[in-house]
Amino acid sequence: MESKWVSSTYSSLCKKNRRMYKMKHFTEYKCDDGYTMKGEGYIVCKENGWSPEPPQCIAQCTQSSFGPRNVIVTADHLSTQSFADGVTVTIQCMVGYKPAGSKASKSVTSVKCPSPPSIENGQLVDVPLDYYDYSQAVSYRCNGGFDIIGQSTIHCSEDGTFKPDPPTCFDGCPAPIVPNAKRIGGRSRSYKRNHFIEYKCDDGYTMKGEGHIVCKENGWSPEPPQCIGPCNSPVLKEHVTLTQEFRSQKSFPHGSTVTVECIHGYKSDDSTESQSITCEETKWSKLHLTCIGDTEEERQGMCLFYGGYRYTQKRCKYRHVESTYHP
Repeated sequence: MESKWVSSTYSSLCKKNRRMYKMKHFTEYKCDDGYTMKGEGYIVCKENGWSPEPPQCIAQCTQSSFGPRNVIVTADHLSTQSFADGVTVTIQCMVGYKPAGSKASKSVTSVKCPSPPSIENGQLVDVPLDYYDYSQAVSYRCNGGFDIIGQSTIHCSEDGTFKPDPPTCFDGCPAPIVPNAKRIGGRSRSYKRNHFIEYKCDDGYTMKGEGHIVCKENGWSPEPPQCIGPCNSPVLKEHVTLTQEFRSQKSFPHGSTVTVECIHGYKSDDSTESQSITCEETKWSKLHLTCIGDTEEERQGMCLFYGGYRYTQKRCKYRHVESTYHP
């Protein structure tokens, strides 16, 4: 039963539901389930009436009490059906609707998507409409000889665009050109998706990359390889020669590393310098080794060598010159 409060005409009496309370008498309230108290539950009869004012029991809000249509609470409150007085919740448009006008607008409007885009070498299965409602779908197909890449069917999404992106129509990969190589697998006039080629480099050439490649929607995967030519015998600094195991070799494959040393009578001016060089795409890496005369041998009157490793001249202490050919 609803309670109704009135003011007393007697300074020492308080009235409630035809019952009189004397000064300093009190009463205490608790709201029924589903109601929230506004004010104090404990009140006392004073000379001027009840103090504080009697409370109010406020009914809870429900989701169904939202004014605008097609509006719901956000996911964190979606399972709650009623809300106590003073609780703040955030709201959003139902799926298929979006806010109408500014952010401050309290109305919503249904989502519309414009006509979907056309695709190269393909078309929509059905005649396109001027606009599409939320969740409506359209389908594409490719012209003859083309493969469809991606999803053939796309839908009008909640942000007013079609998702996923429209498909593409793919007519294959161009035949790659790999100099100094032979195809040993996958010969074909045209290369469609998932067709493959396998390569082998000519003798003396080294493959850089993968020999087996596959036609994918974005082209060959991985990229076609390269066949890299060899390096000729390196031109070395003065007094530097290849070590014995490389001296008779005329050609060096890409990626090969050779060691060098000082000729007899000379030594490295820096023991930390690298004594190797590498063939990198027909060119040798930088040579860091520098050879200088061995002054200790000069003081002892020993013979020194000049020139390369093919032909050297031995000059001794007493002006005697001996020429020696080194095969």
